[in-house]
Amino acid sequence: MASARIALDAFGGDHCPRHEVVGAVEAARAGVRVVLVGDRESLERELAAAAGGESLPISIHHAPERITMDDHPGRAVRAKPDASMPTCFELVRKHEADAVMSAGNSGA
Repeated sequence: MASARIALDAFGGDHCPRHEVVGAVEAARAGVRVVLVGDRESLERELAAAAGGESLPISIHHAPERITMDDHPGRAVRAKPDASMPTCFELVRKHEADAVMSAGNSGA
C-alpha cells in the first residue's frame, strides 16, 4: 500500500517556512509523501538547505498568497483562494493529496 500524501500548508506558521520544511523532511524520511504548499521560491530555498531534502518524496505546489492570523477567517478563505491553506484543501478535493496539515488560522 502506498503511503499517504500529505498537503502541508508551509505558510501557516509564525516562522514559516523553515520549521514546516524541517518537519516535511522528517516525515518524508519516515515514508510519508509530502506536498509542500506555499511560495515556490522560498520552499525550494529551504528544501535545498535541508540536508538530503531534495532526494526525498517531497514535492512543491505553488500558492502565492497566505492567510495570516490577522485575517478574518471566513472572508480570508473567499478573498484569498490562492493562499496556501485553501490550496491544500483543493489538492485533497482533486485527489492529489490524502490529508491536510496546517498550523495556520484555524478559523479559516
